Amino acid sequence: MKIKLQTLIALGMALNAIIANGQDSKIELAKFNGTWQLVSAVTDGKEMAAETVKNIRVVIKDGKHTVYLAQTVLAKEIPFTIDSTRVPKTTIDTLPDGKKIKGIYKLEGETLTSCMAAPEQDFPTEFSSKPGSGYSLRVFKRCAEEKQSLEGVWVPVDAELAGVKLPVESLKNWKLTLKTEQYQFENGKEADQGTWSVDTSKTPLAMDITGTEGPNKGKTILAIYELSKEGLKICYDLGGKNRPTEFMTKPGTPLFLVNYQRK
Repeated sequence: MKIKLQTLIALGMALNAIIANGQDSKIELAKFNGTWQLVSAVTDGKEMAAETVKNIRVVIKDGKHTVYLAQTVLAKEIPFTIDSTRVPKTTIDTLPDGKKIKGIYKLEGETLTSCMAAPEQDFPTEFSSKPGSGYSLRVFKRCAEEKQSLEGVWVPVDAELAGVKLPVESLKNWKLTLKTEQYQFENGKEADQGTWSVDTSKTPLAMDITGTEGPNKGKTILAIYELSKEGLKICYDLGGKNRPTEFMTKPGTPLFLVNYQRK
């Protein structure tokens, strides 16, 4: 059987689109990771009591979410998938009994809005919850504890500048202190002080550092960071022009990578 060249080209383009869509959704899924506080909820047109709302939070990690009511676990590690190519973007939860809950969502900075149908119903078409619809409309805000987890005193384990590893001995007097909105970096000779902020909606997670005192006074340094049980990894663009896209440095660039441990 002969297959026309145009058919092969069309099939190739379709396959590439599927792969690209899958990669887009994977990147989008990583943005969900973190702790989210419920700020409002409406089901079938009825608002959830404010006292209940303030006690509900959701922890999302690697495509699974756990729902808490105060310290009680209401649902543990429920897997979900997303499709960020659809309009509106869609999500599907899979319950322990195998039933599916379909919904739509929008992720705008630190705000996550979802509209979920009842189990086994079709996707909602708009962000609303009318009486008798079976839809639940919820709005979440990313918890401040996401940033608070970065606060503390950090000391470097290793560092790399423009593709060159720095001698461990040169790092022994270095110390990074992160407080609420304020940072101080000491290297044994001089101190650099200023403000810092993060954007957890970006991938990799983004950090902006603005010097107010010391050698970086008046300068904004763009960085990315990763917090894990092993420590804190930050890659800085000391040139202040372009945010790094990966945790590595290259010769001839102003990229600076540091692995910290909590002191």
